[in-house]
Amino acid sequence: MIIRMVNDFEETFWGKKLDRDNEIKLKNLLYLKKKLLAYLVASRLVNILNLSAFLLLGMWYAVGYFPVRSTILMIFFLIMFQFVHLTNMVFDKKLDIFARKNTIWIFKYLSPKEMLIVSGMCFFLGLFILWFINIAVFIAGAVLLIINILYDTPPIRFKTKPPLDSISNMLELGTLPFLVGWLSTNAQFNMDALIYGLILGLSVITYYLIASWQDIKTDTEFGIKTTCTLLGYDWTINIGLFMWILLIFSSFFVFYVDIITISFVIVFPVLTYMFIKYKKQTEYKNREKNLNFFLAISDTIWTCFIYLSLIYVSKSVIPLIFFILSLTFSLKMCIAFFLRRT
Repeated sequence: MIIRMVNDFEETFWGKKLDRDNEIKLKNLLYLKKKLLAYLVASRLVNILNLSAFLLLGMWYAVGYFPVRSTILMIFFLIMFQFVHLTNMVFDKKLDIFARKNTIWIFKYLSPKEMLIVSGMCFFLGLFILWFINIAVFIAGAVLLIINILYDTPPIRFKTKPPLDSISNMLELGTLPFLVGWLSTNAQFNMDALIYGLILGLSVITYYLIASWQDIKTDTEFGIKTTCTLLGYDWTINIGLFMWILLIFSSFFVFYVDIITISFVIVFPVLTYMFIKYKKQTEYKNREKNLNFFLAISDTIWTCFIYLSLIYVSKSVIPLIFFILSLTFSLKMCIAFFLRRT
């Protein structure tokens, strides 16, 4: 009888202890999962799908194929580049809280000090990766990383000094990724590379203007000057559409009928319809939803068209992988958008 009571006590005791251990492990696992998700959100890692399009275009126009070793190294570099972007979350924390953005939750799992340390480590890891390719891509990549940091970091903080905010976006998200791709193939830097990169960079400025429209109100109230706050709501959209028209003509002049020219043309009807809808609507919330939706659609069309075109001309599996990833992510975004509307 006594032995049985002891056995029952031990089973109960160890069972509870085991349950408590499992509970602690489960909590730690959930915390780690949310911490990793916080890193993904804060680094905006999904932007690699767009940056890779510029990167692969640079490779293709330089040598007409995608060197496997350089492509793999460059993808790792882009990952490091996005994690360097953690500085944006750190120095925009007060602004994001003021604007009540839905990314504030990440600070429950990531401290500003931790993010700055990770950003610095990724900066040097990015340079380390580029060093194994060639000196030219090392220099271009270093400039790209430095602009990435100076865009957010005080006291320089390009994003609060128009028109340097637009120029920085042009270089950081369009021109330099193209040039890094070009130079990673060991091709010589020339005037063609520069002109191609600048034209692609203009497309980023258009995207930046339309995407930043929704930040005009909070940036103005918070006391931040940007290109969009200076232009105002209507002129931001007007100039954005005008620049896309200019982009089509300039790309036709440089490329004639080419992948890049066609990609700009097929997006134009979406932007035009967005512009018409914007003019018809008067409520701020409706305009914001309209711009976000059509900007996402135009971005998806452009990116997927570039990857499809590169698949066709190169017969390579590399752009195919990025096309599948881009399409999958875009479909998830569209489903989420429609679920929110219903």
